[in-house]
Amino acid sequence: IEATVASYFRRGTALRRLVESGVEVAWLGDRNEASYCLCVRRGTREVTVVFMGPAGANAWLANAAAAMSAHANPLGADEEYEGRVDELRLHRGLAAYLHRRRADDGRRKIDEILQKVLDMGRELSGSGLDGKGFRVSVAGHGIGGGLATLFGVYAASDPRFSQSPVRLYSFAAPRVGDQS
Repeated sequence: IEATVASYFRRGTALRRLVESGVEVAWLGDRNEASYCLCVRRGTREVTVVFMGPAGANAWLANAAAAMSAHANPLGADEEYEGRVDELRLHRGLAAYLHRRRADDGRRKIDEILQKVLDMGRELSGSGLDGKGFRVSVAGHGIGGGLATLFGVYAASDPRFSQSPVRLYSFAAPRVGDQS
């Protein structure tokens, strides 16, 4: 099956390289739009979220939605810091993808991914409900890099991940927000 998984991804792509390095691809999401996958490295107890932007015409449409729209600050009202605002202005297209609600259960895409990462991390670490003992990495390129940046902010500000470091690797991403 490993040869089949490796051949599923085009030669030279980041996901192909991950699989060839021994990383397990644990979940693939959203085949027909901007998509993500969850990878697991058991030896280091690390869950990696890899975001890929849409290909072809969809990429141009997603990038065209670069205007900013207001979204609640993920840090919540109880967090105080200099310059804090209640709303952040985020890239409309990227935020729309992460905040889109699923038709079947009404959950937002961001909540779905966060829960999958948490479940996999808990399984890797054997830590149960406290969320300790695993690391989270987020990566992406281009539009995928923008999604990775926003996801990284949400994961790092989620109290369920307070004991799990969140690392971000983003390349050639569009601007994801403004000064707010």
